[in-house]
Amino acid sequence: MKYLKVDGHNNLARDTETGAILNFDFDAYQNYMKMKEIKKREEQRVSNLETQIDTLKGDLNEIKNLHLKILFPILPYSLNQSILVGWGSG
Repeated sequence: MKYLKVDGHNNLARDTETGAILNFDFDAYQNYMKMKEIKKREEQRVSNLETQIDTLKGDLNEIKNLHLKILFPILPYSLNQSILVGWGSG
């Protein structure tokens, strides 16, 4: 393979066989790969947090439903008693 320097760009060269422009700036490549890994970890973190939130929502709904099942037998009695008390005091 033969490379020709790209005018005005010290780190770029053109592959004479394919016409591709190649970047020989190793530091820029390392920075790119580092940023790509950081972005990947951040996306994984967000995905994990979304999963945890969905789990918490489900748990909260389950607690709410259990709470209503426990209170349902008591609630109508309490409402009836308060209506009766309020009815007789007026």
